[in-house]
Amino acid sequence: MSEVPVLMFKPITWDDKQLLIERLSHNLTGLLNYSFVVASLYRQASGFQMAFDADFLWLKEYEHHEWQYLFPVGRAPYDQALDKWRDSALAESESANMLLDESHVDDMQGWVAQQVATGRYACEVREMRDDFEYVYESEALASLSGHALKAKRNFVHAFTRSYDWSAEFITRDNLPEVMAFDRQWNDDIQVGDDSPLKLENIALQEAFAHYAELPLRGLLLRVDDHVVAFTIGCPLNETMYAVLFEKADRRCKGAYAMINCEFAGRIAFHYPLINRAEDGGNEGLRQAKLSYMPARMLKVYQLRMRRLPQL
Repeated sequence: MSEVPVLMFKPITWDDKQLLIERLSHNLTGLLNYSFVVASLYRQASGFQMAFDADFLWLKEYEHHEWQYLFPVGRAPYDQALDKWRDSALAESESANMLLDESHVDDMQGWVAQQVATGRYACEVREMRDDFEYVYESEALASLSGHALKAKRNFVHAFTRSYDWSAEFITRDNLPEVMAFDRQWNDDIQVGDDSPLKLENIALQEAFAHYAELPLRGLLLRVDDHVVAFTIGCPLNETMYAVLFEKADRRCKGAYAMINCEFAGRIAFHYPLINRAEDGGNEGLRQAKLSYMPARMLKVYQLRMRRLPQL
């Protein structure tokens, strides 16, 4: 019996920085998980791992109690790489999952059809609405112009009229204040061990620890010289900036709208688009993200594959 080819995954480390940045720069999907910054910050929270196979880079993360592989980074044709992924993943588990965007769905159609035609595999491709990422025009978030964003504009105006406020970039000097605000925010919210915010907080601690080493930029808001909000993000590609973390004091009316607006105008203004991540299925967060009128949604799909019993 021939040996099953195996993709050799290893945990992502800081030593992989330059190699991953170079490889991932060729991926223009705009999805957050194809960013070295995201993969490195969430390497503990989501168990990000990487593997190289010929000319392909593979990434996977542990989510919902199982591994989720990302569509490989490389050049078409993908068939041989996908064959190896299938055999490797199904050698370790009864089913194999791969996350892909709309362009990848097109790339996969022929290969998936071939797998089903053999009678050896069951394949299902489905939309993952909770993982759709929200993309906005930077200028729209910075100006909040137009009737559709009037309510957001009113929040910002109310904030500027009500408070003695200022905004400043996050630096090594004021980072301890941001960290102190974050600790208080978590205490107020009472983030539980089963909350999605728990994983975000693990990644945020990584961002604090490596803020100067990574292409991260952040902005904080002060009211009466006290931090009331902050946002931290990074570039995804030449046209898109990502908002990775954002927290504000809910008792400070309009703080979320204000930090959103200021971040777009002061940090992300060189990038036409801003990716503000997914809503994770949280209905309140979904409505909030939709209320900012996204320019488009980056759709995410999952290929779920399993072997069929053979007679």
